[in-house]
Amino acid sequence: MKVLMFTVHRTLNYGTVLQTYACNRIFKKLGCDLTIADYARPKDYSQESVHSIFGYIRLRKRIKSPNSLRLYLKLILTSLYSYKFTKKFWNNCNAFLQEHIKLSVPLYSESDIFELSSSFDILCAGSDQIWNSDYNGGTDKIYLLGFDDTSKKKISLSSSIGKDNLNSTDCEMFSRYLNEFNAISVRENKAKELLAGIGIHSAQLIDPTLWLSANEWDEEVGSPIISEPYLLLYKLKADNLIDSVAEGIAAEMGIKIVRVCFSKLHRKNNMTKDVILPKVSEFLSLIKNAKFVVTNSFHGTCFCINFNKPFYSVARGKYNSRIESILKVVGLENRFVLDSDSLSAIDSMDTIDFESVNNILSQHRNEGYSWLRSAISEK
Repeated sequence: MKVLMFTVHRTLNYGTVLQTYACNRIFKKLGCDLTIADYARPKDYSQESVHSIFGYIRLRKRIKSPNSLRLYLKLILTSLYSYKFTKKFWNNCNAFLQEHIKLSVPLYSESDIFELSSSFDILCAGSDQIWNSDYNGGTDKIYLLGFDDTSKKKISLSSSIGKDNLNSTDCEMFSRYLNEFNAISVRENKAKELLAGIGIHSAQLIDPTLWLSANEWDEEVGSPIISEPYLLLYKLKADNLIDSVAEGIAAEMGIKIVRVCFSKLHRKNNMTKDVILPKVSEFLSLIKNAKFVVTNSFHGTCFCINFNKPFYSVARGKYNSRIESILKVVGLENRFVLDSDSLSAIDSMDTIDFESVNNILSQHRNEGYSWLRSAISEK
């Protein structure tokens, strides 16, 4: 069974790369030959945009749309500084994808995509935030498999809407294209509710990274890179709340903070050890070997759960439904820090019943594989 999957895989983000890897392992387990469509959204990085400083500036100009000479000059200066870090991150992520994933040829147009898809038995959309129109800069019909109007089988694997409401364009395009799907699964309960509100049935499944057990992930975990006990701070959005949580717990535990950094611009102080752009295997190692983790990342939260790491997840300005949903699934709602009023309730010694968590994960993995077997086999 040949499957062509459309997912978010070219965003420079550890979770993006690791969910793509997980999807590949999942389909292989079921005997499918999976290819990831090498389609990138207009805002995603590409070979051209990271291996040419001029291409990099053009991409950042398109993303940030500077509307004055001052902002344009600022963009050029920050691009010149950040370029080497972006290139390093691209090389880290791309090397991991090239090693583990079968990628199609780069796809630049709808006609290219349609031509490629003709040789596959199943088209799959998912996972990650492929249906978040805010995140993607609009509702992308490619992630709704809207390029194909044939009777080819279409399914969705743990797709994420990632926000709390649908705009009118979302509703129109979801109604038009998702009704052509044979089976739909989403990642969050909120996504299930939003689709039900426009008459589309879906199953709720956990994120693909959680379909793989900790033992399976151990195959990709690198050697420890920090010898002393540490609290890992992994944040995708900077704010004072997550820093306060990390600093308070580290002080209570008497250990140092190790922080994943995306450039030297993000360094905070000498009290924190910064690991700048670790390789994917090193990123996994940092989570697995931490004494405690504080994060505002959805996938950071997932790997804490899977590796049975004591953790707190801290709310961001938006897109919190993803984290709230998975914490509710595994019964760890109390590990979510919503605001500064929650700080007094934080206790680094508050233990997590990971035996219960692991039993819940096992049940949801079985449900996921059962659903997918049915989805790919039904006529």
